[in-house]
Amino acid sequence: WLSLASNPQTYDNTNVVASTRRKSGEPGLVVNPTALLKKVQEELGPMPPPERPTALAVWGAGLLNPLPALGVAPEVRGAVLE
Repeated sequence: WLSLASNPQTYDNTNVVASTRRKSGEPGLVVNPTALLKKVQEELGPMPPPERPTALAVWGAGLLNPLPALGVAPEVRGAVLE
């Protein structure tokens, strides 16, 4: 997932996120995947080791669906918090 999230082509189809933001009155979406991932990773800190599976799962969910939300994986946060 890190390589997918790091690949700029992943963000080529931003229609879903952009249309969701437009409907809620938020500004347009401009994504710089390198800057986005760097900021999110700095905020999350280092990846927990596999010996701490819960921490690793929460860290992974935070990477996939950071705050502020991007609107691309809203189901992840709720599933992890349950």
